[in-house]
Amino acid sequence: RDMYQIRSNGFNIVRLGHYPQATAALDACDELGLLAIEPIPGWQFFNKNPLFISLTHRDVRDMIRRDRNHPSTFMWEPVLNETHFPKEYACNAKKIVDEEYPYEQALSACDPGSPGSDCFPVIYTHPTSVSGGKKSVYNAGTLKEETMYFTREFGDNVDDWNSHNSNSRVHRSWGESPMLQQ
Repeated sequence: RDMYQIRSNGFNIVRLGHYPQATAALDACDELGLLAIEPIPGWQFFNKNPLFISLTHRDVRDMIRRDRNHPSTFMWEPVLNETHFPKEYACNAKKIVDEEYPYEQALSACDPGSPGSDCFPVIYTHPTSVSGGKKSVYNAGTLKEETMYFTREFGDNVDDWNSHNSNSRVHRSWGESPMLQQ
């Protein structure tokens, strides 16, 4: 039902959650022609214990093995979201993607400036030029022509989670004008 609702509202791509997806979600994406970005489980936590690293890399491998034959799978997100990790961890995750899905169309993405982001063919961005959000490397003239950039969270680029000047998160108490702008 969720995928149907997303597709019915005009979306072509959905970034799935940071937990193992029900196979029914990807089956629905396949059926509806909805492209999917699939991240590994976990976010905002990294442990340099070798067992933790091994288990998260196993998650990458398992996710790709399970879901690589879904035509809707558009891009893999093999590193932990919003997490500080070492470069070696990220580059190894990208290497696993290449081993498990050794095809040119095997896209994988990472946050900009993250250690190891130079290992990835796709870098996530924020649409700062159209949203009026915080300034970043993207509007400072540092985009690389050979890199693919992808906006994964339109409107989620406020300076802080409580910003009262945000055009992407507006509280009802701020009135009708800010809500219309949002």
